[in-house]
Amino acid sequence: MNASRSVILRGMTRDDVDAGLRLCRLSHWNQLARDWEQFLRLTPDGATVATDEAGVVIGSVATVRYAAAHRETETMTGRDSDARHDRDGDARLGRRQSDERLDRNDDDVAVELARRFSHPVPAIQDPATVTPHPIPGADDQNLGLRHLEPGTRHPVPASMAWIAMVLVDPAHRGSGIGTALLRRGLAHVADVTTVGLDATPLGRPLYEALGFRADTTLTRMRREPAPVKPVRASERNPLSRVRRATSADHDAIALLDGQASGLDRGAMLAWLHGGAPELAWVYDGAGGIEGAVLGRPGYAAIHLGPVIAPTANVAAGLVRAVLSTHGQDAVMVDVADDRAEWRQAVEALGFQAQRPFTRMYRGQWRPPADLTRLFAIIGPEFG
Repeated sequence: MNASRSVILRGMTRDDVDAGLRLCRLSHWNQLARDWEQFLRLTPDGATVATDEAGVVIGSVATVRYAAAHRETETMTGRDSDARHDRDGDARLGRRQSDERLDRNDDDVAVELARRFSHPVPAIQDPATVTPHPIPGADDQNLGLRHLEPGTRHPVPASMAWIAMVLVDPAHRGSGIGTALLRRGLAHVADVTTVGLDATPLGRPLYEALGFRADTTLTRMRREPAPVKPVRASERNPLSRVRRATSADHDAIALLDGQASGLDRGAMLAWLHGGAPELAWVYDGAGGIEGAVLGRPGYAAIHLGPVIAPTANVAAGLVRAVLSTHGQDAVMVDVADDRAEWRQAVEALGFQAQRPFTRMYRGQWRPPADLTRLFAIIGPEFG
């Protein structure tokens, strides 16, 4: 095939979202339009598409930037103690805002909630503002690739970047387009200390060739629609302390996630909650909120993550809370392979292994994370 002689790389815009979804369906991926729009919103110039001579999108890559979480001196107990001073008012506000979400566009809610965090969500880039210009690249020139890209802007001063959505139309694979897209993604985040991604077995050799090294392995677990088994009397039951999350919980959830992941993902968490408040639950411990689960709808299944908890039992209780209202839906969650007790708990809830991923990094810096509390990632596309 000689199609690579006429491939063009250019910045992705909102007009390309449907084409991105077509690539997802061809590869049996779970993303919806809202996921693509989140990439364009958080990092307006961080996504690229490859097009053929007729202008048809045949490949993609996207990036997200995260700053390191602030290592706050205050503890969860201290923050929750201050919050309890005004708990009744916050609870009323949370209920009111939760009710309002049912009647509002989820993207409007996400933008509103993100104002509470350090990195507000910028607007999706208007295609009319894109100024094409050629980008030289010796390796890509050998493929006959031409590059059209908007000027680079970095709304988030990042310590870590995430590369995702490396997709190529099956009819055009094997001609170097995936490599060229990945190189373009890396060029977008060349100023970032460390770059991460979650690789499928098919993509791992490509990433290793470009300097990525394996860090840990994960497994996608999927649960088909089925009734949820009741908790047995002999089991420790954390459900009595699990409740639905409200907007009043956002700061506490963001702090928990920052301590577990080592990254400031507040805007991403707000977007998750704004898009699917029915999937957001928290666990109230002795000192306040000590666990949380968020999720998002998908094409083939609900995707849960992150799951943050002090123990595997609490993490399972949070997932069980979601299943109590979504047992009729297919649900999936991505778990680390080195957490045997957690894996067993997930399997006991009816999940089965579907496919593996390898978490890989390029660069020496790692976020100051406490991975003992991070039981599920957001997803391979968002880290």
